[in-house]
Amino acid sequence: MDQLKSNTKNMLSATAVIGYTLGFLGLSIFMTTQPVTALIPLLFAPVVCGTFGLILYKSQPNSMPVNSI
Repeated sequence: MDQLKSNTKNMLSATAVIGYTLGFLGLSIFMTTQPVTALIPLLFAPVVCGTFGLILYKSQPNSMPVNSI
């Protein structure tokens, strides 16, 4: 009976719990970052088009009418 208790106690040690927690955290971070790295190249074209559109919009002269008295 003592052998059974000691095996159970060894399975639930603090280092094992910390190891399981850190492993789960690492896997969660890995599974979260993989889709993000796949989508980053798809953001290149909208950013470039948005930047060029903003430059074109800002480079247009103001067409406010001038009051001549």
